[in-house]
Amino acid sequence: MSKLLLSTSAILALTTMSLAQVSSEPSNTQDRIAASTAQNSAQIRPDTLAPGTVLSVELSKWLDAKKSKVNDKVEARTVTDLSVSGHNVVPRNTKIIGRVTEVKAHSKTSPDSMVGITFDRVLLKDGREIQLSMIVQAIAPPLHVPVYGGGPDTLADKSSTPYQLPPVGAQAPATGSSSLTPDYPDNIPAPPSINTAGPRGSTVGRLTATSRGVVGMKGLLLNTSGSVSVLSSDGGNVHLDSSTQLTLRVQKKQY
Repeated sequence: MSKLLLSTSAILALTTMSLAQVSSEPSNTQDRIAASTAQNSAQIRPDTLAPGTVLSVELSKWLDAKKSKVNDKVEARTVTDLSVSGHNVVPRNTKIIGRVTEVKAHSKTSPDSMVGITFDRVLLKDGREIQLSMIVQAIAPPLHVPVYGGGPDTLADKSSTPYQLPPVGAQAPATGSSSLTPDYPDNIPAPPSINTAGPRGSTVGRLTATSRGVVGMKGLLLNTSGSVSVLSSDGGNVHLDSSTQLTLRVQKKQY
C-alpha cells in the first residue's frame, strides 16, 4: 500500500513539473521575440539609413534670396512615414534641419540669383538629434495655394487662374535642370501618396522617390556640389514658398 502511494506521489510530482515547463515555454518564447524585436529596432536608426534612401518633405517656412543669410536655419518636415524592415524609422512630421550655405539676391545690376542649402540633421520627436547628410534630389511647388508675400521678381507662380484638380498621380515634366547623377540604384520604393492633387490648373502632383530635378517651377535650376544643393535663376529672385515639396536623398558617409 505504501509503495502504491509513493508511486502515485512520484507520478503527480513529475506531471506537475512537466506542466510547469510547458506553461513557461510560451512566456520564454514571447520574451525572446520581444528582446529580438527591441534589438533590431535599436539597430535601425535614421543615422544607419542606406545611402540613396529618400525622404519626402515640405519646407516649414519660405526661403528667399533677398531675405535669407548664410547660416540661417532651414527647416522641413517629413510628409510620409519612412519604414525599414517593418520599423517606422522616420515618422511623418519629423523635423529635418539644415542651413543656408550661400546666397545671392537678384538686383538690377546682377540679374542672377542663388541660394545654397544643406540638410544634415533629423530631430526626432523624443528630442534626439541625429546627424544625417542629405541633398535635394527634386523640388516642386506646394500642393496647396501658398500665401504670397514676395516682390514682383520672385519665381513663385502668382497666377489667379481658377483651380481644377489634375488626374491622380499626375506630374509635370522637369522644367529646370539638375546636376544630380544616379550615384545610387533606384531600389527605394516610392513613398505612399498622401495627396496627389497639386495646385489647380497645374499638373504637378506629389513628388516620388524617382523624381529628379526641378518639377513645375519655371526658371529655377537645381545643382549639387558635395553636400550642398544650389537653387539658382538667371533672371529672377529665388523664392520658395512654405510647403514647397522636396525629395531629399541620403548621402554616402564621409570618412
